Amino acid sequence: MIACVFFYAVRNAVQLYLPPPELPLELHDISDARSAVAQEADDEYRLDLNTASFRDLTALPGIGEKTAEAILALRESLGGFRYPEDLLLVHGIGAKKLDSIYDYVYVAPAE
Repeated sequence: MIACVFFYAVRNAVQLYLPPPELPLELHDISDARSAVAQEADDEYRLDLNTASFRDLTALPGIGEKTAEAILALRESLGGFRYPEDLLLVHGIGAKKLDSIYDYVYVAPAE
């Protein structure tokens, strides 16, 4: 019997994915495992868009000072973001740029 084990590192943590033995090897897809790991990533590596500072925002890839200012202005005018996709309302942020920062940002649920 062949055992199939996938290891991959995510932010200094090693995740282990063991496919169910009853499935043929060619049907195994580790994308679900990667998605689960991404969802479990510590929030310390991600920015809450409703609490991020100017400095935090400019640390994101592709976000300069003017875009960070526009994000903060939009956040103020909206009374806070509901979804990361709200960033598409910011001049200078399109689908491509949002996709490049999506894994680094989130919006915490309202309390």
